[in-house]
Amino acid sequence: GLNLVVSGHGPEALLLDVDGRVLHSWRRPCRDAFPELKDADAPRYQYFRRAHLLPEGDLLAIYEGSGLVRLDRDSNIAWAWPGRAHHDLDVWPDGRIVVLTRRVRVVERLDPAQPVSEDFVAELSPDGKVLRSLSLLEALEATLGPAEALALARAAIAPWRGDIFHTNTAQLITPERAAWWPLAQPGDVLVSLRNIDRIVVANMGPRGGGD
Repeated sequence: GLNLVVSGHGPEALLLDVDGRVLHSWRRPCRDAFPELKDADAPRYQYFRRAHLLPEGDLLAIYEGSGLVRLDRDSNIAWAWPGRAHHDLDVWPDGRIVVLTRRVRVVERLDPAQPVSEDFVAELSPDGKVLRSLSLLEALEATLGPAEALALARAAIAPWRGDIFHTNTAQLITPERAAWWPLAQPGDVLVSLRNIDRIVVANMGPRGGGD
């Protein structure tokens, strides 16, 4: 009957009972985690976009477009990862974290001049180190073929101002979920790509280093 709540009013998460009473809260301004952010980035980091409560009382929270932070139960920063995290995350029972990230850059095979926002799925260790990272553009090219994948992405450049996919959900495929979905394997990640109207199962590939 407990509920973990975030909102757009500030960098705060609340644990509420079924009657709406606050049992605990976590709060930490983004500047504390990422002091190098420029003032121009301010609209993105005023609130937690998503939060996930860990069994020991720590909290994982996304500062939209800026990064991911782990806070202890007293809102002290355990670690902060400046990986331009956005929208969603999920956590394995062993503490590994899957989170959506993005990079704004020129992808020459897509558009040789105009930067685009390229989405990735990253897997982090419980202490915030990157274990692996998957480009969703490259994954679509490998699955659909470069021509079809790039055509989908190019069609989204103009109407969505370079935000080709706008990936907004990441859900781990557990063994239980894989049992009723033959297209998926345990360890895959279900993601939604809003701007091209696709839901895909992403295979993260072998674990190792990453950036």
